[in-house]
Amino acid sequence: MYDSVRHSFLTPAQTCAAIKADPQFDPDLPIRLGGCDVGRGSYCQQVADACGMAVSCANQTVFYFGDGTIDTYSKVPGYPPLTSPPDMNAPGQWLIKRPRGVMGR
Repeated sequence: MYDSVRHSFLTPAQTCAAIKADPQFDPDLPIRLGGCDVGRGSYCQQVADACGMAVSCANQTVFYFGDGTIDTYSKVPGYPPLTSPPDMNAPGQWLIKRPRGVMGR
C-alpha cells in the first residue's frame, strides 16, 4: 500500500497500525483494502497476519463508482495509465485472507 501523504510504501504492520488507529475501525468487521491488485501477491496475507483478523483484497483494479459502489474489474486495454474504464465483462474477485494460526475472525 502506498502512503500518498508520506510518499512511501507501507509495510503490512504499518498498514495494520493505520487501520486500527482510525476512529471508525470496527474490530468486529473484516478489513477491506481498497488498493488495486493487492490480492495478487502476499501483501494481503501479511496484513491479515499482522492484524490478527480477516482482510479482503482485490485481485484486479479497484474502481470507485459515482453511486458509492466499490468493485474490482480488469481494465479495458489500450488506454493511458489511470484512464482505463472497467471491463464489465471481466470482473475481479475480493479475496479473503485469514490470519495464519488464529481461529475465528
